[in-house]
Amino acid sequence: MTNRNRLLDIAKGVAIILVVIGHEVQYSASNFDQLRLFRFIYAFHMPFFILLSGAAYSFAIGNLESKGVGNDVLLALQRSFKAVVRLILPFFAWGGVSWVVGAHEQTFLLWVEDITKHTDKGLWFLVCVFYCVCVLSFCLLVYQSITNVVQYPFKRWMQGFFCIAAAWLLKSLPGDLYGFALFKINYIYFAIGFFCYQYICKTSLILRFFVFVIFLSGVQFWTRVGDFNIDFSVNPYFYPIAGYFPFVVGLTGAICFVIFANYIFNNFGRVSRFLAFLGQASLGIYAMHYYFIGKLIPVAFPLISSLLLTLVLQRIAVVRLFLLGSGNKQALHL
Repeated sequence: MTNRNRLLDIAKGVAIILVVIGHEVQYSASNFDQLRLFRFIYAFHMPFFILLSGAAYSFAIGNLESKGVGNDVLLALQRSFKAVVRLILPFFAWGGVSWVVGAHEQTFLLWVEDITKHTDKGLWFLVCVFYCVCVLSFCLLVYQSITNVVQYPFKRWMQGFFCIAAAWLLKSLPGDLYGFALFKINYIYFAIGFFCYQYICKTSLILRFFVFVIFLSGVQFWTRVGDFNIDFSVNPYFYPIAGYFPFVVGLTGAICFVIFANYIFNNFGRVSRFLAFLGQASLGIYAMHYYFIGKLIPVAFPLISSLLLTLVLQRIAVVRLFLLGSGNKQALHL
């Protein structure tokens, strides 16, 4: 038996397939920024993954009720330490693998310094999620301290509003090195995933239809290289909402694919089991699929090769700890 959230694993499986497809397109064509498939996937695939990370964090910590200031502080510190093991340790470990495999001219210490300052040269997603865990834990701690003194109705919704609103404050803070720029952009998806994931598949058909319409209407104008990620040459009328455009497309796309994952979960047993299997191995696949891009069968070869290697790495305790951030041997479940 496993206490994992099956739907969450399926959604992660869908997300990692999208990541592999996006990178396959990116590394196989020089004009990838003009390709519709690449633009479609890149418009939302990382917001999707980060939203799922927020949901996974919510599922992992469970009850948010205050246990007293001292215990709340201790729990927040414990969660941050676990995040160091699960996220920061693999970031630097895979950075070391990249230095060895890539035969970089820099010394190892200079390479570590480089990827520390410029996390997008490594697995930046891990550092981003680490910051998200720490900041959201701090926001929860502050809110819990306030509610120990003053009681509010609708506590869960007030917690959510407090933690999500912090995203706007973070955007105004200076500093872009050490992965902070990517964190400031993506924290909002983590917080929304943490508080709202459980409600996404419970929304009405009308609301789901509305979200799909917004996403499909906006994604066709999304571009990685344009101002505000908008292709103004196609549609110049987005200027009034330009600042919100990437967020709206990223969030609605993430929600659409959570709903899609839920549809697979409810209707396609074998497919859902395979996707859940991929989802459980998503960190290893994310880290290793780059080395198999452009070889043999597109998408399938990097996906399956990195999955098989993940299964091997998981069986070796020290390797599992450093590369997968897991101290316990946990079998992947089909």
